Amino acid sequence: MVSLIQLEYIVALDTYKSFSLAAEKCFVTQPTLSMQIKKMESDLGITIFDRTHQPIVVTDIGKVIVDQARQVLSESRKIEELIEASKNTLTGELKIGIIPSLAPYLLPLFLGNFAKKNQGIKISVKELLTEDLADHLVYEKIDVGILVTPLAEAGLNEFPLFYEKILLYCNKNHTFAKQTDVKSNQLSSDNLWLLSQGALLQKSNG
Repeated sequence: MVSLIQLEYIVALDTYKSFSLAAEKCFVTQPTLSMQIKKMESDLGITIFDRTHQPIVVTDIGKVIVDQARQVLSESRKIEELIEASKNTLTGELKIGIIPSLAPYLLPLFLGNFAKKNQGIKISVKELLTEDLADHLVYEKIDVGILVTPLAEAGLNEFPLFYEKILLYCNKNHTFAKQTDVKSNQLSSDNLWLLSQGALLQKSNG
């Protein structure tokens, strides 16, 4: 019978692509992790990981099993959350990912008060680009991400927090200065400058 521990091990190996690193993250020895994964494969009669590749990759059926394992582990953690909720006390770790262009402006609005009200929670914050945040969410390296939507990533729930207007600055003699608003299809000028990719927009090649 497959155990939750074995599910944790295969999820860790899929996430970190290394037996040694996965074992370190699971706080076990590498032989222990390797043996348990091998036993799980033997009991199920399938091969979950293709060990001939470096870094290691999942097989086709292995991907199905690992995806299901993530769901099972996520549901199992809800039991502990329900118990803590019944005590009216939040504990554990909250891992937040946020894009750099929002971090200095948005985090001060809520993070300090949240930490004071929930001192049993250890909070960690990572600044990452949107595409990296999506990967971290899929592989459960973070619990929540604050980024630009839509992602359209299967398995992730998106909740818009706010909407921002994009403002255009131009010379008073420019054609745009005479308009009350500018349509996106007008923004094709070679003289247009935008922010770098890290700030979610790119500079024109003109």
